[in-house]
Amino acid sequence: MDDTAPNHFTALQPRPVSGWPLRALCDFDTASPHFFGHVLTASDLKRQCVFSALAEIEQNARTLAGALGAASGVQGRDPLAQSARSLVLLKPAQVLRAIYNSVPDALLGTLKRVGPDPFSRLGLYRDLFRLFAEPEERERADLIRQFPGKLTEERLEIALALDSALLHQRVFERVADLDDAEQANAAVRLIRATVSTATTAELRRSVAVLPQVIGLSTWAASWLRRLDRPLAAPPALSDPDLTVLGVADLRAASMQLRNCLRERVLHVATGRDCYVVSTASPGAVAELRRTSDGRWVLFDMWGPGNDRPDQNVADEMRGKLEAAGVVSLAAAVPEAHLEPLAEFFGTFDLVSGWPPPRRARNRLQAIQEAA
Repeated sequence: MDDTAPNHFTALQPRPVSGWPLRALCDFDTASPHFFGHVLTASDLKRQCVFSALAEIEQNARTLAGALGAASGVQGRDPLAQSARSLVLLKPAQVLRAIYNSVPDALLGTLKRVGPDPFSRLGLYRDLFRLFAEPEERERADLIRQFPGKLTEERLEIALALDSALLHQRVFERVADLDDAEQANAAVRLIRATVSTATTAELRRSVAVLPQVIGLSTWAASWLRRLDRPLAAPPALSDPDLTVLGVADLRAASMQLRNCLRERVLHVATGRDCYVVSTASPGAVAELRRTSDGRWVLFDMWGPGNDRPDQNVADEMRGKLEAAGVVSLAAAVPEAHLEPLAEFFGTFDLVSGWPPPRRARNRLQAIQEAA
């Protein structure tokens, strides 16, 4: 016998069923013997249609039994036996029509592509029907129709979860899992809240021309740079030497001061941080953090190149910020005492993220140089 010849009985090989359908399958098999065996050896499509029916029966067994019986011609007093016998006799399309009263285009093909296992979420079967049945969901349905290869349950959930602005095949194929979809949705919500021009139509247009080499986070950041509706009002600074940086200003300031401000788009867009620059030479940046009551507190300061800021510039900047109502974080111990304590105990994060100042050594070096 030729071992390479096609086996026409492959489709009849039993495949296990696990999860929530097991209890219903056992009940149906008790009411109508051999029903379980039929499901075990059924095609992927027939199994999914049976699971669709079982998901509906969980809600209203008697009503569905009547619909299945009307389609199959099977009558009986026991709704379980009536449903089980009908599910054996009916073809996949007939089962779906009995459940949903119609069979939308592509629903059968989609169920055939998801494999033999039941969805873990029962409601996904009806959600999938609505997706193909309702005209307003056409864009979501197209994502599934056009997706190449086998469909997974998570891929279907992604199509249902994506924000309407992200309903494009480029996005659908890039989103790896449901967590990715929820993260992308969060980015779109922030864009809509902070950028007045970010309509659904405009967001879709920009996604449609997104090059393959550019990630979704880069795309979202480019939209946030157009922010014109800040979520948090910055501190009111009247001093001409201090400038509050908007999202659009971060890149230029980052280049001028040779620091990482260009990477702080999200920090500003979410209203968590505010950055203020001093024009006094050699320049400095103050990082402010928002408090729960809408005020600002000075969190950190740095100079060009992310180095420790010039002390005179920092002191002057701190004083001007305090005059504008921006308080600073401070220990009960004077700063002059705190730094040597931090160095002595090796607890450098007590004062800042900077290297230990070693002020005494610096003073001695200055005296030696002066001599």
